[in-house]
Amino acid sequence: AEQLTDLLQGQPKKVLLWGDSGMGKSTLAAEVAYRLRGTFPVQHFVCCTTQETLDNSLFVFATSLGYKMLADKTADEQTAEVRAWLSTYLSKTQDRVLLVMDDLRRPGDLKLLPLEGHTVIVTSLSKNTAAADYSRVTYLGGFSTYDALKALVNARNGGKNSSHRKETWPTSLDDASAWLSKDYL
Repeated sequence: AEQLTDLLQGQPKKVLLWGDSGMGKSTLAAEVAYRLRGTFPVQHFVCCTTQETLDNSLFVFATSLGYKMLADKTADEQTAEVRAWLSTYLSKTQDRVLLVMDDLRRPGDLKLLPLEGHTVIVTSLSKNTAAADYSRVTYLGGFSTYDALKALVNARNGGKNSSHRKETWPTSLDDASAWLSKDYL
């Protein structure tokens, strides 16, 4: 967190944190944003998991900056209005802005807003999801579920590969212990 905090204190940058679920990408991004709260007067954590959460996060962000929704708008009209309002704000503001685009899954989501001149931390499951020029790309890695199970199976078999197909293995490490205790191997 310290290195990333130091990196982001200078000129505007885009940073990508990518890796498997549960590796701490969102936690690291939130910690860095917290440490930089005095440096960036405007900060927001934008959840990009689904289109609905993205739209809701952008609405909350705009509202926190003074956006007032006009009555009698459809959801699509409101979404378009919020994005237009935020685009105008981000294009004109002199304030330093830090956005955390958390769990980015659709490459186009990064292009919804004019982010040039602002600092952005993107978290994603894939290095390729957020195609952009980054000041830094950091992989928060570890074993994938499959790699961890393969290591456990091989250890149990005395280093020999298992004849069981990957498709028959449990899908989470939570189930792995019970599965390995069975006489499948």
